[in-house]
This record gives sequence, C-alpha cells and structure tokens, in this order.
Amino acid sequence: MDEYLKHQILVSERHNTPLSLIIADFDLFSSVNDTFGHVVGDVILKNTTDAIVNCTRDGDVVFGYGGEEFVVILINPQGVGADFLAERIWQAVAALEIEALAHTMRITVSAAGLQFFPGDIATMLLARADEQLYKRKILERNRTETA
Repeated sequence: MDEYLKHQILVSERHNTPLSLIIADFDLFSSVNDTFGHVVGDVILKNTTDAIVNCTRDGDVVFGYGGEEFVVILINPQGVGADFLAERIWQAVAALEIEALAHTMRITVSAAGLQFFPGDIATMLLARADEQLYKRKILERNRTETA
C-alpha cells in the first residue's frame, strides 16, 4: 500500500489530477473476536471487505491496514469522490447481515476521507486521514467524516 500510494501521489502531481484517500475502521471489532472468536471475526472481515470493494470503481484500490482498518485510494475522483464513496461504504456495511457459526452479526464502520494536496507525502496523507478518523470516533462512531 505504501509504495502504491507513493506512486499515485507522483502521478497526481505530474498530471495535476486529483487523488483522494478513505480510511475506515470497524467499530468495536475487537469485542466480536473476544466474544465469538476469530473464525467469526474472519467471516465478518471477508463479507465486509467484499461489500467495500463492491462500492468502489474499477480504478480504486482497497487495502487492509492494521488489523481491522482499511484504506481506499481513489485515483482521479470526480466531484466529491471521497465524500460520496465513504458514505456508500458506511451504508453498505451497515446494511450487511452476516451469518457466521449460527450467529447473525451486524457491524458498523467509522470512516474519514480526504483529498491529496500538492506537497503531501504518503505518510502525511495517512497521518491526516488517521487523525480525522480518530476525531470522528471520539465524537461518534458509525459515521463518516471528510476533510
């Protein structure tokens, strides 16, 4: 992910095209693993990841980030790309009913989206996104935040 993001930043700067990033975190996911075990947690991650990928365009790329976070890199988004996609992801995940080992589970995500600015480097962009996500989760989970 780091190398891909660095490359896309260079392309964005060279061609003066927009680049956005969304970072999302599963809300209270560790309690799922603690209560139901990692097999159930893995089923939830797989189903949720499929829902996230289904929300993206062909050119967008989804990466796992940390244990229960993911990053979506939006190449040349149009209009309010990160805002729109973060909201779509949030709604798609909230709508899921996941069956795992005789349990029907629902999970929510908190997400933050932001746009690349000239002069940003990959670590700055990820740090800004992570800070935005952290602020979002302090205020209220199960929401999106864009900057």
